[in-house]
Amino acid sequence: MNEGAEKILYFIVGGLIIVALAIVFLFPERSIEQEPTSTTITSITLSNTNITLATGDSYQLTYKTFPTNVTTTVTFESSNPNIASVDGNGNIKALKEGSTTITVTTENDKKAECKVTVKSNKVAVTKITLNKEEISIETGKTYQLSATISPSNATSKAVSWSSDNAGVATVDSKGLVKGVSAGNATITAKTGNGKVAICNVEVKETTLPVDEPTGEPPKPTTPTEPTTPTVPTKPTVPTTADGICESVKNNSSIDYKSFVSLRKNKDDYYVIKAAHDCANKYKKPVSVTKAEYNIYKKNTDAIEVKTDTNFNGATIYIHDEITDLEKYEGAIYHISHEKSCDTLSVASFNGSYTSLAPVTGSYFIRIESKSAERVFQRNHKDGTQSSAKIDVFTVINGKISQPMYWSYNGEKLKVTRCEIPSKQLVFQNGIFETIAKKNCDNCASLFARNIRVTRSNTKIYNLKHYFIDKKGNSVKELNHSYTGFIGITNTANVLIQKCIVYPLIHRLSDGDTGSNYDLSFSYSVNLTLDNVKLATSDQLTNSEYWGVIGSNGCKDVLVKNSTLNRVDAHKGIYNLTVKDTTLGSHGITATGTGINKDNKMVIENVTWKGTKNLISLRKDYGLTWNGAITIKNSRVEQVPSSSTVVNIINITDSYIKSDINFAKFKQPIYNPTSIKIDGLKISSSNVSSIRIFGASKAKFDEYYFKVFKNKYNSETKITKKNITGNGSNKISTYAG
Repeated sequence: MNEGAEKILYFIVGGLIIVALAIVFLFPERSIEQEPTSTTITSITLSNTNITLATGDSYQLTYKTFPTNVTTTVTFESSNPNIASVDGNGNIKALKEGSTTITVTTENDKKAECKVTVKSNKVAVTKITLNKEEISIETGKTYQLSATISPSNATSKAVSWSSDNAGVATVDSKGLVKGVSAGNATITAKTGNGKVAICNVEVKETTLPVDEPTGEPPKPTTPTEPTTPTVPTKPTVPTTADGICESVKNNSSIDYKSFVSLRKNKDDYYVIKAAHDCANKYKKPVSVTKAEYNIYKKNTDAIEVKTDTNFNGATIYIHDEITDLEKYEGAIYHISHEKSCDTLSVASFNGSYTSLAPVTGSYFIRIESKSAERVFQRNHKDGTQSSAKIDVFTVINGKISQPMYWSYNGEKLKVTRCEIPSKQLVFQNGIFETIAKKNCDNCASLFARNIRVTRSNTKIYNLKHYFIDKKGNSVKELNHSYTGFIGITNTANVLIQKCIVYPLIHRLSDGDTGSNYDLSFSYSVNLTLDNVKLATSDQLTNSEYWGVIGSNGCKDVLVKNSTLNRVDAHKGIYNLTVKDTTLGSHGITATGTGINKDNKMVIENVTWKGTKNLISLRKDYGLTWNGAITIKNSRVEQVPSSSTVVNIINITDSYIKSDINFAKFKQPIYNPTSIKIDGLKISSSNVSSIRIFGASKAKFDEYYFKVFKNKYNSETKITKKNITGNGSNKISTYAG
């Protein structure tokens, strides 16, 4: 072939190649035969195909469809929704004993089924633990987690698994964890009744193996441009509290799980304290991953809380059962002021309370007399007690908001002044379980490993408190006292809302019962309890349970929408309102206070169950109530079977010793200025009579006008109407 023909041939071939490439580029579907791709779901699998639940439990049923690149919607259906229902997201709710089948169906009618057995003889799960709390795996590798359910005979042992970061680590329905990419994830195992356990997973990039040379080595060649490979620097993982804090300080919130490496011998105290210290330092809220945390520390320094805290359903176990516990009264959490309070010393008070605070802003003030005069001298079977003269109030823009208990003119005072923050701090959504020391014969003081609140403008929301033993069973009775799991002291404007509280039976050595509280309030102003309930129904009417509330020296207290076995005020209360509430076996026990005659107790739309004494004025503190008592639109539904009478105001008290010298009382004693009843229905069938005062006229006069030498109020003014039901045809002012 000559040179010219050869050029022509090259030209033709080149042109054909260009045309072919153009066709491939412009019309790829016509130029290359493609593998057919499925556009429909071929199968569906479920996270579990056979589960057993107890009535009331829940389970999250999840599914996978194949091929995974085809999207579809599914429907969930229960063959017997009266046994167990299921919603559109696969949440199963066990309703009553029996069996049902949950069917999951795709758009193209592919199905999968899960058999659900519901048992009603329920043994509840109390705890779930994992074989590992922390693991480290490489990408592409797997690790099998296993869960242990306690007790071993629990009715429902179904566990659902989830990952909070599936881009880092996934987990299947059996607890098999797989590393996906470098990073951190939290695997959560959850039982049907909400108990959870977590495992923190660190995923590292897979380390590629280096091939060992075999046979004769090849002859070395000299590269024309030799290069030095760059070895990536492995990031340093912080191991100290400060180091971890610095690594998370830019997060929107602080989480306990970031600090789990600080756990010591299963004790999460160090984890929790470091998290809150970090949050306080950088003014960040705390948002806790739902899990279980344990506090063992023997001599706890309180965990300071100065920012919003949301537990998101996490459970905190407080281990009071440990044998070498050193500090019974150390608060676990202390919700405190961001700014320190001021302490002032007043050499000679001139009576101007507004001079104790600036003319602008809101302040809580506590004043305590340094004089030798004592008040609230208590005459009690266990001895006498008394207190210094103390007053609490708020000053808003230079104006005092509450009247004084006492007169302090010319006296030396210790004054505590705390600015009331404008922003409310919210502490919410936590479950607290105290693992109680069953017997503590040598306990010298009341237990108070608790939540202590000294910050004004605080909201305690949706907290649940229970007492359990080491096996997770509920505790009913102890031989020692607790003095308030939620303790409010020296503060103003605190709301406790939607909480569960737990009274106990404190059994004394002589078989009698002693004091024990789950809510404790001291010298505070503007306290509200809204929708606060007892943990169990028998705690309402069984009189062996001690009253759930104890308080001293508070003002403007409101209890509403609640169910409590007692509302109590020891060393004085000023302005108490109870409304839309059910009260149990101890009713209302109260002591008024001071010299101001405007004190008010208002009882509205209240139901009493389990007591014959609606209101008891505490004789051990002198029976005083300097003001009006009003009862409106209320009911008495249950009186102890041994009683045939209802006492509106009880003024007897078994605490009083027969040989007491009542002259020891130093505070003035007042009978109520008035008692007004407008609407009271007695429906307890064993009641035949009603008394305004549960004492004879002779005893009433003896208590108020002879023993206590009361000269302040004339005879109590009584008005009554709309009293109906049993005993309403036999109403007397006094007994006998």
